[in-house]
Amino acid sequence: MLQIRLNAALFFFFLSVSGQNEKAQVITGQVFYEDVPLSSVAIGLKNAKKSTSTNNKGFFTITVKNKDTLVLSHIGFRTKEYVIKNLNTALTIKMYPLLAELDEVDISFKKHSLVHNSQSRKPKEINSVFGNEILRKKGQHIDYVSGSTLNLAAPETVGRPAIVNALQGRVANYRIAPDGNGVILRSNNSINLTNNALWDVNGTLYEGFPPPIDLTTIEDVFVIKGLAGALRYGTLGSGGVIVIKTTTNLAPSKSSRTTKINTNTSYYKNDALPITELTKQQLGILPVEKKQFANYANSLGHDIASLKSLAYQYQKIGYDSLALPIYRKIIALLPTNDQAYRDLAQAYLDNNKPFDSWKTYMSLLEMNEENFPEGIGNLVFHEMERLYVTENFQNKVHTKFTPENKFGNSENASTRIVFEWSDRNKNICIEIVNPHNQVYNQCFGPKYSGCKQAAVAYYLDHTLTGEWQFNCQPHMLSREEQYLKITVFPNWNSLQKIDKQIKVYRFEDMHTQKYQVLRLKN
Repeated sequence: MLQIRLNAALFFFFLSVSGQNEKAQVITGQVFYEDVPLSSVAIGLKNAKKSTSTNNKGFFTITVKNKDTLVLSHIGFRTKEYVIKNLNTALTIKMYPLLAELDEVDISFKKHSLVHNSQSRKPKEINSVFGNEILRKKGQHIDYVSGSTLNLAAPETVGRPAIVNALQGRVANYRIAPDGNGVILRSNNSINLTNNALWDVNGTLYEGFPPPIDLTTIEDVFVIKGLAGALRYGTLGSGGVIVIKTTTNLAPSKSSRTTKINTNTSYYKNDALPITELTKQQLGILPVEKKQFANYANSLGHDIASLKSLAYQYQKIGYDSLALPIYRKIIALLPTNDQAYRDLAQAYLDNNKPFDSWKTYMSLLEMNEENFPEGIGNLVFHEMERLYVTENFQNKVHTKFTPENKFGNSENASTRIVFEWSDRNKNICIEIVNPHNQVYNQCFGPKYSGCKQAAVAYYLDHTLTGEWQFNCQPHMLSREEQYLKITVFPNWNSLQKIDKQIKVYRFEDMHTQKYQVLRLKN
């Protein structure tokens, strides 16, 4: 028994000596917030005076022993303790922002769905690029954060202004996009759609991130999600919109991740000229007999813009069966063009071939590695969404697709307006005038963005009733022409069959002004 006790005593003695003689070692690590390195993080050893901090790329070095505990702290973030378990492995540590209460505005004026303790005021209207709008749309919710409740200590990280970090934890399903170049307001779909939010700051729109904003100047933040964003802002708003009202104007942005889109030009100047759309009588000379049609279409050769304009004209006069082979020819000429696949999918649907339409959309996604294409991604998603729901494809196709919007009866259903133009290499601007005579502009083409898209969708609901006006300004050179097709889909988010309306315009080199192309009463 004595020998056993002696051996045990010697074992614990040598174990104690071994622990005391364990050498400290220098280790390296990097600290992240989401997927972005976090600078100026204070790092210390628990129950010790040793400390360091991260550099502008989030890296740090510190001398520690095995099982030491690091304590990381940063203004606006939760303090984090991290136990060292392996001295031979570089550390990757993630930090999380302090959470705060969320306020919410219910547009149907029911009780707030989230309990909150703040005494901040709850506006009954939203101040956006369209001016002040009363929040009335039944059944939709808009998150609201009062500027007085923002965490003013939220840091500005590399390439990301402080307001982006200040809203983290304040808005449900708010997170940084995987590529670090924007904000996502809702979870991704089963098919990948990068729903980056649009920023509306004092009537100016930004993609990616807004420019730096002094948090003390922010009065209100509204967060519009889902189809509600697209109702006002078109396809760009399909990923949601973050509307910010400040007490001062912003300084010019130096951030490479900020793209200014639009400045609110206030009120319509009544400067759009009238222009007559192409009528069925004018287009009656188009060949409809099979052989004559084929000869005429073949005479256009590989001229994509001319082929598209011809398809528009046949769709206008109701010959969808003749438009379909034209779109097939275009995709044969442009087998990797996203717009060509989208156009063909719609042509199949016009010819009552929903399965062919779905397969064409899926071919587009497969070509983009199951991601929605740049520029027209949100437009394609909403078309696939309606097709999937109205054709009951959840029981007919093997694709896992999760719709984001509810489809029901025609009551309070939105109206969808799609603008398409024949030549994406030419610049074109669209101006929307709301019932309050306020103006919203969007321009497309090589001059305005790297993405040469040739279609955009807008949505109107019943939040702001009255007459809406759509104007178009083509940018033409001598001896050029551009065709514009406008398709109006009433009751878009209903389960009813849609009786769409089509308008087609031809702009020639003499058309360099702004023209009124559509008026709608909502």
